[in-house]
Amino acid sequence: VLGKSVQALVGAIYQDQGAAAAKKFVAQHLLTRTVDVEAVVQMKNPKLLLAALTRQKGMQTPIARLMKETGRFTSSPVFVIGIFSGVKMIGTGYGSSLKMGEQRAAKDALIKYYAKEVKDFKLASLTGDEEQVTFFDQPSL
Repeated sequence: VLGKSVQALVGAIYQDQGAAAAKKFVAQHLLTRTVDVEAVVQMKNPKLLLAALTRQKGMQTPIARLMKETGRFTSSPVFVIGIFSGVKMIGTGYGSSLKMGEQRAAKDALIKYYAKEVKDFKLASLTGDEEQVTFFDQPSL
């Protein structure tokens, strides 16, 4: 619903004020937003997803290794876990149990893989003439 609302808003600006105004609106209000991916993404089993991803990419099976620990025999232990694919550490996580640390480390590895920020891109609307930019299919005559 939210995506359709944004699409309708951009379409209304395009129809009312033209392609340049719609492009300016998108650049100023949508492309400048930062999203906290960790807060948005919910994963039921990140270790399983990470294993499937590494298998798909031809990487070695991910292995969790204990990096640091403190207070193991107290009421509030902390474990720092690293997830490795071969010798490369692909994610880290912490938790009050080894399992929690492994889950967070796997989630961290997945977020690092999928949420890479690409900054050197050009919008299709910036490469051509302003009048050539369309958001809707043009009817053929």
